[in-house]
Amino acid sequence: MKNLIQLGFAVLLSLNSLTANAQSKNIKDNSLLWEVSPSQHTIYYISYALLVVVSSYYLFGFYKFYKQTELYTGNTKNSLWKIYHELRLNMERYQSFGFLLLPHFLVTIGLAIYNMMEKHGKSLTELTFPQQLGLIITVLIGTLGVIISIVLWTKYIYGKSAKQLENILNEMDE
Repeated sequence: MKNLIQLGFAVLLSLNSLTANAQSKNIKDNSLLWEVSPSQHTIYYISYALLVVVSSYYLFGFYKFYKQTELYTGNTKNSLWKIYHELRLNMERYQSFGFLLLPHFLVTIGLAIYNMMEKHGKSLTELTFPQQLGLIITVLIGTLGVIISIVLWTKYIYGKSAKQLENILNEMDE
């Protein structure tokens, strides 16, 4: 888990430095995924700051959870119930973390699309109604797909362990 937290912080820092380096050096090659125009720096960096704050909070919470699970002995029914409830709580925490990252990624993708259109001399106001409708439907379906995948991923990774622990606890009650 410690490596996962370090990886999360490394990704956050590298995303920021990639964009910052492109802006400071005025790099105009195709090796970058996209470039933020100067008029959109404020939007991007506010979104990025929120991403860092939310990620820091959740990654610290995950760190505390994994540190705390090392302290449980698992030799009493009460201890197993605590582990079970902490596991369920952190499953919900993983899901809400993923949900809270969605707005940043939507803003980032929106800025990238806007900048691509701007480079081709087009604007969002020039989109026809079917194009606007297609964009809205694509965003809604994409968002719904991400939400469903977050829920399924959490259940796939942790659901089996939580169910096994619940079955053990139910057997102890009998």
